[in-house]
Amino acid sequence: MTKKIKKVCINKDCRYKGKSLELNKFNKGSRVCKKCHSKRVLNDRDNRINKKLAELIDKEVIKADELESANLLFKSCYRAIEDCTKNKGLYRNVSIAWNDPLLMMEDLIMKKKRFWEAWKEQSEIYFKSNKMLSARATLDRIQEDGNYTLDNIQMLSHGENSKKAHVKPLNVIVMDINGNKTDDIKCKSVKEAVDALKIKHPIHAFIDSGKTYSHEDGRILLFKSRKKSSK
Repeated sequence: MTKKIKKVCINKDCRYKGKSLELNKFNKGSRVCKKCHSKRVLNDRDNRINKKLAELIDKEVIKADELESANLLFKSCYRAIEDCTKNKGLYRNVSIAWNDPLLMMEDLIMKKKRFWEAWKEQSEIYFKSNKMLSARATLDRIQEDGNYTLDNIQMLSHGENSKKAHVKPLNVIVMDINGNKTDDIKCKSVKEAVDALKIKHPIHAFIDSGKTYSHEDGRILLFKSRKKSSK
């Protein structure tokens, strides 16, 4: 029986405290385990954020009491870049004008004054609501078929963004169990598609993802968004 190769994380503060670990606990070629690596990345990121926010305060671009709002904006920028980079699901073929969330945050604050004012106001509502998800400020593409660019980004609350997603026009391709197309249904919104086809589970992750949804009645569904102007 082949003995499994193990190694020890060299980080002195590692939670495993010198214990021998299997190789799948490490990134390839790394002497630090994945847990410690993730913490190091997060610490480096936090240091960069704090440095940038301090710089913006020194330049009087933001005020000290706006730090929490700026932090939320950074997190949204980080997530948008991450989602577009993965190029999956709702973000398939969606590009973004930035590759650094700090630069994206700074541009939105400094070059889109109305956006930043709206973001701060919505963030204040979010914090006062005990961080209710529907009240959180989010990044929204004004033109849904467009990319994340400075002139195509607006602020919407999470609740407003969800409602907007539900009124997205869809084409639903219906197939039988063998994958043969049996119907092509045009729906004015996600809600209309869900009601018409009696779908019981969330479908947003399937829209424009290329993945098929298996209906409980045996049908296979493929969801594609379309412009509201199309018939």
